[in-house]
Amino acid sequence: MNYTNYNQAIVECHGIELKGWPSELLPIQNPSHIGGCKSAQLLLSMLIEGTCKWMKLTEEELVDRITSNHAREAARETIYTPQKKHAKKTVEKSAAIIESSSESDESDENEGGDE
Repeated sequence: MNYTNYNQAIVECHGIELKGWPSELLPIQNPSHIGGCKSAQLLLSMLIEGTCKWMKLTEEELVDRITSNHAREAARETIYTPQKKHAKKTVEKSAAIIESSSESDESDENEGGDE
């Protein structure tokens, strides 16, 4: 799951939101990065209890969220984390095969015609 771009890749793209995420573990991030056993236990218990759960946004909530995210990004708050650029993979091509010249083709034809 793409927690780095949670707002764009999850909320805006799928119209869902993780509600009830523990405030002491904000921002929402990959659970393997929240740090420590106590933090992981807290999140796990909240997920099991249902106090932290995925919720579908209404169309109106989604539009409001997108508008808010764009306004915050325009105000220089980092909402959308830029993706790393992938390096282009270049494949070395072998040298082109050069066909024999037309002169040698003519001599081959003449040799074959005499027999």
